[in-house]
Amino acid sequence: MLDRRDPGMTSVYYSEEDFSNVSVTVFTASPDYSSLADYAERYYFEQFKDNFNNLDLVKNQDGTLKLRTLKVDGCDAVAADYSAVFAGKTYKFRSFFISYGGSIYTVTYTATNDLFDAHTDAVEGMIEQMRFQ
Repeated sequence: MLDRRDPGMTSVYYSEEDFSNVSVTVFTASPDYSSLADYAERYYFEQFKDNFNNLDLVKNQDGTLKLRTLKVDGCDAVAADYSAVFAGKTYKFRSFFISYGGSIYTVTYTATNDLFDAHTDAVEGMIEQMRFQ
């Protein structure tokens, strides 16, 4: 579903009943971060915490951020799952951080807690099909 009602933003979501969505942002990679994991932990999630004080990151038993390492079109990438409450609803997220051409592409899947699992296979398939040119 493509929504252009807000002149400052275009939104794409699954349907009128299911607002699950995927967003893509691009940042210039900074030499301040030694790796994608470092970027995710020290920059991305720190900024996310500023907006959502109830951020719940999925962590390993030792308390470190649980990251899955993968390749996207041959590029280094990591993925992380997390959740936060917004307007009284719990939302789950899966962010993919992909390094390409001096930039970090962040692809984030967002859905309500009850609908998150319904689209994860499609999101993973979309990530597998991504190509950089």
